[in-house]
Amino acid sequence: MKFALKKRSSIDALDMYCKKASKRTLKFLSIALGSKHIDIEHKSDIRSNIINHCEILEAARRKLIQKNQIIISSIHLGVKTFTISKFKIELLDENNNKNTDDNIEKQLTVSKPILLDWDKLKLEELFLPDNRSKITLHPTDMTDSIFKLSQYLTTEKENRADLFTIGRPKDTYRLSSKPNSFENVLKINLFEQLLYSTLKNKLSYLNLKQPQTKNNDDAYLPIISDTKLVSQFWCNLTPVRSILNKSFGKGSDESNLQLKSPILLNSIKMHLVRRIIESALQIDNSSNKVTLTPNWEHRLRTYITEDTLGTYTFSECLGFLGRQRECDNRELANVFLQGLSWMEWLQTYIEIENIVTSEKGNYTDEILNQFNAYCHYKKNKIQEFQKGTSPRLTSLENYHDDYDNAPYPNNNNNRNNGERKRKFTPYTQYITGEDKDGSMEDPWIDKIKT
Repeated sequence: MKFALKKRSSIDALDMYCKKASKRTLKFLSIALGSKHIDIEHKSDIRSNIINHCEILEAARRKLIQKNQIIISSIHLGVKTFTISKFKIELLDENNNKNTDDNIEKQLTVSKPILLDWDKLKLEELFLPDNRSKITLHPTDMTDSIFKLSQYLTTEKENRADLFTIGRPKDTYRLSSKPNSFENVLKINLFEQLLYSTLKNKLSYLNLKQPQTKNNDDAYLPIISDTKLVSQFWCNLTPVRSILNKSFGKGSDESNLQLKSPILLNSIKMHLVRRIIESALQIDNSSNKVTLTPNWEHRLRTYITEDTLGTYTFSECLGFLGRQRECDNRELANVFLQGLSWMEWLQTYIEIENIVTSEKGNYTDEILNQFNAYCHYKKNKIQEFQKGTSPRLTSLENYHDDYDNAPYPNNNNNRNNGERKRKFTPYTQYITGEDKDGSMEDPWIDKIKT
């Protein structure tokens, strides 16, 4: 008697091929999916991180199948403000998502991420509790304000998000030397936890009230997004040593910066967002990562032209009036990249899911070869894209929050007889593992045999 092979779930199929793959291959897959892999020794731990991360992406993939599109909203909370970005991807073929009994009959293909929203808003101006002058640490103030924020996020009439990513930790205030830095850190952490729990509890209430909510358009998924993983995804394979030596002189403070230095990370991300936007506007020849709606294209073209390259700020592009701070642009860049990261990770997961489930999730040597080849291809593609940011690192962005009181790196070549220069973060002193060109590839990644 012959028995039909039962289809494995997407996660089980992925886990099976991860077990068969080498540690080196799983490192490459972790890079492409945005899961934690740096400083992890055991293959089983890398695999567990991949699977845990992909369980979120699988929920997002199912929402995409259900609605033929998915909208991801990313949020960075501050003391008095919050930044937000919103992206959408769509199924390219409405007929390729026939879903019967969890069996996807055809492989999914999706559009490039479409930018829907990108903004910085004032918490107190929009969500201040009644009869209060500011949001304090009092439980009533914080609970009422965050509840109003959750209502704002979940009751939008157009382009309501299916996935909310709340970015943390927020290093800006942790590195601050301001007298009220402890209160700022505490308040931001409370905001993050309250927003996550409020969104989660609202969803739980919907599930109790309507048991089928999980399959309805009203269901959404709130998650905590590790900002360090976002930075690693966009920056860790960027070659920096040659361009820093050329731009600032070999042996200078700038040329000795390591990739985890906030100054260098900030500069890479700022230049990267400019590069992505300019590519979407067809000003830059880089690989286009984002599609702009007509409204956003008109809005950005007003400020970004070939004459303003290198001088425009994100605050200007979004129409902010009054005093502009460099941290505004940094926060806008961070939330933009966080939203785009989840879109990139979801697209990668969809592609890898298409591979591992191509034979109903059952193992074949041919599929394992495809799996391995895809992981190497994605890592190389990410590395090639990040190389395009290096030529822009002829200038570095300021990072006021930490360099005023931070010590110099271990370098005495440019003290200029005690003249005060820009000081760099102590984080620059402990980073290791750079290759000869300055990218943060793990030094053993090409030597590993298992």
